[in-house]
Amino acid sequence: MEIWTNGMMEETSVVHHLYVWMRNAWIRKYQAALSVSNSRAKAKWQKTPLGANKINVDGAFQVHTGIGGGGIIARYSAGCFVAARACKFNHVASPEHAETLALREALLFAQDFGPVPKMIEKIHARGVLQSIQDTMEDRSQLSCLFSDCKFLLSQLENVSIQFDYRETNQAAHRLARLALTLPETTSWLQDPPDAVCDVWWRTVCNL
Repeated sequence: MEIWTNGMMEETSVVHHLYVWMRNAWIRKYQAALSVSNSRAKAKWQKTPLGANKINVDGAFQVHTGIGGGGIIARYSAGCFVAARACKFNHVASPEHAETLALREALLFAQDFGPVPKMIEKIHARGVLQSIQDTMEDRSQLSCLFSDCKFLLSQLENVSIQFDYRETNQAAHRLARLALTLPETTSWLQDPPDAVCDVWWRTVCNL
């Protein structure tokens, strides 16, 4: 960027040139990041090994009310519906807080399935998973929640937990958003709730 040309420029002109340069630099940086993001192949829900269940979980947070939501949906390896839960949380401080509460509920939810192998996929919160899987002591404000999750995970047999992209299961995301509007935590067995029937069915059809 050339600011000084043929002597000293006016102060307002310098400020304007600097603003334009910074704006263009930001645009280039954004476009580069967008290009990398778009280059990633769109992920989709994957089957688990025969006999194993998959539990997808997502969290939601409403800033102005301090209410959080957790969406949990379990399916057999072929994608058939097993159960779902929309969890409502009060006094939530941040999106990470909501995501961690949702993961803890998913681990409690997984206990109901007994010794059957289970894969838990946490959507959109890679940092939360890293905190759960880290062997170092956590000293953040959510340390007690992370400790709860680590303990629950240690008590479960045949369970794996991993990060996945939100597009792999919109059903869990919708349930998390639905939970924000419900008076209390709600569960469904045998049949999926109406709010997720369309995305659940598309998942099954795409397998």
